[in-house]
Amino acid sequence: MLHKDLNRFMETTWKFKVGKTKTPISELYTQEQVKQMLDDTLLNYETNTTQDDFVIESIKDMLDIDIFKEMCITFNLQFNETKYNKVRDFLLQ
Repeated sequence: MLHKDLNRFMETTWKFKVGKTKTPISELYTQEQVKQMLDDTLLNYETNTTQDDFVIESIKDMLDIDIFKEMCITFNLQFNETKYNKVRDFLLQ
């Protein structure tokens, strides 16, 4: 889910390096452009998200086995605990 706090974005994601050149986002966009993109994305989510969508609030939620099982049920996926643990352990390294 998209975080609504622009200051949080500027303290975190703003500093991430992206693409083949590993250019920081702060060098690719102005703060005004980022704010507009975040506002547009949030509006898109608010407009197009339905009760049938499965929304993950955080990475922590994604790594919660019970929430992940619910997501598998929602998307008609077969849950495999061994493979889930392998991916979770890799992401937590």
